[in-house]
Amino acid sequence: MKIRLFVLPLISTGILFASLFILVFMMPFYLTYPGGFPVNHRDHYDCAVLFLLVISPISGMLADWLGSRMLCTAGMAFLCLSLFCLIFLTPESGVRNIVWRMALAGIGTALFVSPNNTSIMGAVPVRQRGIASGAIATARTWVWSLVWHWRERFFLRLCHFREKEWTGMFLKWPRHSWRDCGM
Repeated sequence: MKIRLFVLPLISTGILFASLFILVFMMPFYLTYPGGFPVNHRDHYDCAVLFLLVISPISGMLADWLGSRMLCTAGMAFLCLSLFCLIFLTPESGVRNIVWRMALAGIGTALFVSPNNTSIMGAVPVRQRGIASGAIATARTWVWSLVWHWRERFFLRLCHFREKEWTGMFLKWPRHSWRDCGM
């Protein structure tokens, strides 16, 4: 915890990616089972990636001009707003309701990532930027593996699945419904 401007943005990167990975993991299940969309109909939550593609470079340029604090805060606020709005989705929600909520998540992530990486890299001496870059990648990977681990705990405990009902990364769904899970 020597360099506060290095550690705190790294922690906030972990928080953002934990929220994002949970969203990316849960959304296909929501769209398929309560939402009733076909399994191959992924366009609803892929719109977030389009916003990442367009807004991230602009956000990086703005970070050079305005600094990262305001953009990172706005990005986290957009992601929080998106997650809050996703709470109110119902199985009857239309495509537009899903898309604008996922678009908010994409905008928030795009506004956050580039300026946050800039602040992390700017907080360390030039000769240690490789280590800082590795720390960013480690934070993302560690959070991803942590979320991946806890998703198994979620389904095993909340939905009362036995381990023999798991087939690889996919579940055998016909025996249980979301109502059995208490959702």
